[in-house]
Amino acid sequence: LDNVVHFLEEKHIAMSDTIKVCRRTNRTAFDSDLVPLELNHELIQQIRNSRIDRIVCTSSFGKNNAFKLFYENILGLKITPQIRRDREVILPTELFGRRILLKALLSPSGAANISLSKNPNYLVNKTKYIDHPTPIYAFKVDYYRDEFNR
Repeated sequence: LDNVVHFLEEKHIAMSDTIKVCRRTNRTAFDSDLVPLELNHELIQQIRNSRIDRIVCTSSFGKNNAFKLFYENILGLKITPQIRRDREVILPTELFGRRILLKALLSPSGAANISLSKNPNYLVNKTKYIDHPTPIYAFKVDYYRDEFNR
């Protein structure tokens, strides 16, 4: 845990959640089984009062996923086909007074591994991981390392 905290502090990374209160329809970790009861609207003021220039979400466009909840339900904006394709959008500057990138990262969950095995970025680099005992895991580690070192 100390290593994680040190990494977050060193990289100036803050973490939050889009949902403050929820219940689950089933005893799983799937976002689709969440029923949001209260969203974290305080994020808007927290972002305004910060120097944040990039927001990343580890879940994207499905039901109750962070990117969608933040963009549509908290900010009140509409996800377009272009945003879905790009998996990112520059937020309107009038929201926070500056340019902020909102990006949907690949999911770190184990359940996402099947879809990751078909991901174009993984397929292009597949030979790099061929001798690794867990190639998808190795790909995810490299992917997140690259994303958080930007």
